[in-house]
Amino acid sequence: MKKVNFLRNVFVCLTFFLMAAVFSIAQQRYEVVRKSGNRITINAGVRAGVRVDFSGRTYRELQVGGQNIQVDTGRFRVDSVTENESEAVIESESPTDPVEIGQKVNFDQALVPPPQRGTLNIRSDPSGASVDIDGARRGTTPFSITLEPGAYRVRLSRSGYQDESDTVTVSSNRETRRNYSLTLIPPPSFTVSIRTTPSDADVFVDDVRRGVTPLTFDVTNRNILVRIEKENFRTFEESLTLNRTGNTFDFPLEKIKFKLSIETVPPEAMVFLDGREMGTSPQTIVVDKGKHKLSLKKEGYKETEEEIEISDDMYKLIELPEFQKGTLIISFYPFAEVEIDGKSYGEIPPVLQVELYEGKHTVRFFSTRLNNEKTIEVVIEAGKTEKVHEKFKTL
Repeated sequence: MKKVNFLRNVFVCLTFFLMAAVFSIAQQRYEVVRKSGNRITINAGVRAGVRVDFSGRTYRELQVGGQNIQVDTGRFRVDSVTENESEAVIESESPTDPVEIGQKVNFDQALVPPPQRGTLNIRSDPSGASVDIDGARRGTTPFSITLEPGAYRVRLSRSGYQDESDTVTVSSNRETRRNYSLTLIPPPSFTVSIRTTPSDADVFVDDVRRGVTPLTFDVTNRNILVRIEKENFRTFEESLTLNRTGNTFDFPLEKIKFKLSIETVPPEAMVFLDGREMGTSPQTIVVDKGKHKLSLKKEGYKETEEEIEISDDMYKLIELPEFQKGTLIISFYPFAEVEIDGKSYGEIPPVLQVELYEGKHTVRFFSTRLNNEKTIEVVIEAGKTEKVHEKFKTL
């Protein structure tokens, strides 16, 4: 019986010392920073609404300033928590307790619940970004996670956008929100230079006009469709595959050509196009698209001239207006041979009378015996007579 009592006493002592050790470990000392009535504020962060035993019912005393003070009831309730959670306002359920500002108070840490977790909500524009927290992949936006209070390294990544990094502090029992606008990574560009012969041609890339040649521009697409247009030239179109080292292109443009067929009444009139002799009618000429100057000449007929615009194959039948005749009477002193429009009419005197077509004519007088010559121009009007009397200047 004595042995049983001895063992029981040993067990009670061990239990007492173990509880004292646990109490010693669990206790924390906090400083009273404010007091009002039966409210005290201590420099410790605990969750609002949690009840905390300041020894009281468990240990029957509250240690203040190094002295053990008996408290009828040591039960306190956390009434509110400061913004930074470094202080707690504690309201006693008993009347005013003998606690003063600046004194140290003990309470059982084991009775204080651990810090509450907080919520971190992350959104991004655009969504679908991967979320790494402290280097570990946790999900994609929109994203929400519950974490222990503290600071975390957050990184968002999405293909085609720059990574976004941030340090976020999560508070206990609170929701922390972060919204991120991701920056688009600009696609690589290609520089293109286009020249044409002739220049000043309009350049279109994927149906968008870029300017006139010579032209240099940048594009982001590796494959482009180039169209080149210039008035009176055939439209050029080609698909190009670009590279990083250089993209310079020279394109000769082809003029648009059509057939111009000309007939005259009467035939065998000389045909001139833009001042160039093209042969006698009837005549077929390959010409460029656009405006041209067409002239027709035939002896005895009035010269015709007109501007034509070629936009397709063209046929023209032109009736030449016949000249009317007038009379030219020429006398000369002392004597000379006469040529009219390059045709010889012999020596005068006597007086020369000849019928000529209306219009301007060139008359040349010359004499090998007198070693002299003279040239004049005369205008003949239809149905009228023009008289000319000339002589050499005395040498």
